[in-house]
Amino acid sequence: MRRKVKLLKYILIGAFICELLFINGAEIFILNGWGVSGEENEINVSNDKVCSYAIGSYVSGVMISSNGQYFVARSGGAVYFFNKTNHTPLWNYTTGSTGNRVRSVSISSDGQYIAAGSDTRRIYLFNKANSTPLWYYIETSYEPFSVAISSDGQYIAAGIGNGSGAEGSVRYGKVWIFNKTSPAPLWNYTTGDWILSVAISSNGQYIAAGGADKKVYLFNKASSTPLWSYEAGESVYSVAISSDGQYIVAGSKDNNIYLFNNTSSTPLWNYTTGNSLYSMAISSNGQYIIVGGMWDGKVHLFNNTSSTPLWTYSKGGDRKVVAISSDGQYIAVGRGDGKVYLFKNTSSIPLWKYSIGEVLGGMAISSNGQYVVAGGDKIIYLIPSTYKPPSNDYLIMIMIIGGLVFAVLAVFVFLYLFNKRVLST
Repeated sequence: MRRKVKLLKYILIGAFICELLFINGAEIFILNGWGVSGEENEINVSNDKVCSYAIGSYVSGVMISSNGQYFVARSGGAVYFFNKTNHTPLWNYTTGSTGNRVRSVSISSDGQYIAAGSDTRRIYLFNKANSTPLWYYIETSYEPFSVAISSDGQYIAAGIGNGSGAEGSVRYGKVWIFNKTSPAPLWNYTTGDWILSVAISSNGQYIAAGGADKKVYLFNKASSTPLWSYEAGESVYSVAISSDGQYIVAGSKDNNIYLFNNTSSTPLWNYTTGNSLYSMAISSNGQYIIVGGMWDGKVHLFNNTSSTPLWTYSKGGDRKVVAISSDGQYIAVGRGDGKVYLFKNTSSIPLWKYSIGEVLGGMAISSNGQYVVAGGDKIIYLIPSTYKPPSNDYLIMIMIIGGLVFAVLAVFVFLYLFNKRVLST
């Protein structure tokens, strides 16, 4: 009898452990987001659902208008323009033959104008009304790596690079400025190496540029002579500028973030991240700066008054793409593996996470912070900031009930085997 009680005790303990494993398994399952897919494919932008939009190939970049009504995507050698209320593009434009790529796209605040730069060595300006370019400019030397358009679409900046990546090749870069009324450049400025990134203030007054010549440049639209330049330790991969042009932030291959005021080439501060920078953005008033890393996967949020991060987010994955709303309240972060997060500037804990289920090709947030747009393999996702992940209550209940059923069956099986053994002795 004592032996029977002892065995029964072990059975009950084993059943209890099984139930705990099922409950903990459910918790781990949910916290990691496994098995939970987002809600998409509905064009109902007044609710909390995610809308999806299909295009022909991999999405390599996206930009969105201030209110989230319009967005533009680049994919291969084509530009696609969307209204959020339509599943299909309002129009698309192919810039060249197979193998050519659209390197960069930019959209005005109201979505009225779209700028693009292509491997066809052309800089394009479109109106949202149709796919026929208002004009294009042929850059005879090399591809435009980066384009940026002012909020009203009046001014377009472009950065190009000439020469191959081979050691010893003759290389230079150029910064171009255009008015929307004509493909004839207002001016251009030649640099010592490729221009990798350009940014323009809302009214087009100031233009920032960063290049492989290790320099950050600031221009006034009135002149091709830089207001100033600053030499970093390595190539400057990314630049961003506040709406009024007062603050400029730059990220360099030397793992440094530099913040400038437009009055001086001496940085207000710099911060060493310990790894290469991949993406950065600045709020309209220049108060908040968000920076995403390339290999360490860290995201840092700064206030312009200090080089000490307000917070750092470092969970999982490399290649962080970042974007920020105009007021700096909302921050979107995209991981290379297709995870998209939304944060408030007050906390490093995400408000939500959404998985697009594939490699992330590009991401942006509307200026009002109401929409995040992200692209991957032939699909673009429009995610409202009010997005609510599907409830996991049913999943918890199923796993708990499954654990109970398993535990009860285990008890009956062991009791059966135990009684059979007792009767046979």
